[in-house]
Amino acid sequence: MTGVSPSGAQFQGEGVACNISARGLFGRCKEPPEVGTRLQVYISIPFGAGKRIKYSAQVVRVETGIDAAIALTFDKARPVFNEEPEQERSTLTAISG
Repeated sequence: MTGVSPSGAQFQGEGVACNISARGLFGRCKEPPEVGTRLQVYISIPFGAGKRIKYSAQVVRVETGIDAAIALTFDKARPVFNEEPEQERSTLTAISG
């Protein structure tokens, strides 16, 4: 994930998407961005080696603690497919159930 907070601070991090839908996701990350942060989220998908999808999103909820959680809403229901993040570490990995 890469983005900019409401105060203008740059953010870059990684995490795990626990629940994803067409309109958003709930995930875990060690250092969550603040509520209101605009993000570009790159998600590794379980089918197709090296394939990623990208969503533009906004952080709408943060739960702090040892294993912090975030909730994001996507700007659009349809992602951009096969998008490569600027840096490899700015990725969310989807958990397949």
